[in-house]
Amino acid sequence: MCKKLACASYALLKLRPFSPISTLKTVYYALVNPHLSYGLACWSNVTKASLKKIIILQNKIVRLMTYSDQRTPASGLYKSLQILALDNMIKQTLITIAHSFRHKTFPKLFDNLFKNSLSFRSLNNLRLPGKTECALNSLY
Repeated sequence: MCKKLACASYALLKLRPFSPISTLKTVYYALVNPHLSYGLACWSNVTKASLKKIIILQNKIVRLMTYSDQRTPASGLYKSLQILALDNMIKQTLITIAHSFRHKTFPKLFDNLFKNSLSFRSLNNLRLPGKTECALNSLY
């Protein structure tokens, strides 16, 4: 995974001088986002320390796209580019799964899995991260 993100980072670096930010975002969504979004539901149980290399690479890519210094905090850059950071992508995926389960649009195959292994006491109290945390408006 890290090698693929590093290759995408190099491609963005080479395109950056000749392309507007909209083109760089398109390349990001073509080369980076698919690798990050594949299997996000499985990554929900992984510690943040385990994802550190991937998070660092994603931050590097976002800084590269905006010509920012490597010490610039990435959180503001994600917001300005309207790109979700990996931890927010994981939150969005889990909220989408919980919403699908709650509204019975989730595949029936997984019903027993959730009933046996998870407690959904607070399922009615689902909350999306605020707009300051990520670029989500609503799942409805």
